[in-house]
Amino acid sequence: MPSLFDPIQLGTISAPNRILMAPLTRARNTRDHVGDRRGVNDSHPETLFEAVARSLSGLGIAFLDVREPGYDGTFGRADRPPIAPLICKAFGGPLVLNTDYDQAKA
Repeated sequence: MPSLFDPIQLGTISAPNRILMAPLTRARNTRDHVGDRRGVNDSHPETLFEAVARSLSGLGIAFLDVREPGYDGTFGRADRPPIAPLICKAFGGPLVLNTDYDQAKA
């Protein structure tokens, strides 16, 4: 299994170590609070998230938990089309979408 100090290629991004992925893979919980707002905005999210999803798949992660609000989201509002389908295809494993979904939207 790779360590945090092994180099990694994320699409066109060459990193000397995997520490840049740590914020994407750790739980954001404390003793007094479970979960908080997560969010990553990028000028080229398709390129970034496709590369990250592919890399996480290579690490053997069981599933990805993605919060991607819609244009009318109650926990943030999207300003671009969803990239979850691209993430799902690049990851190849289960993808959990958990923002503003009900039976009709699922």
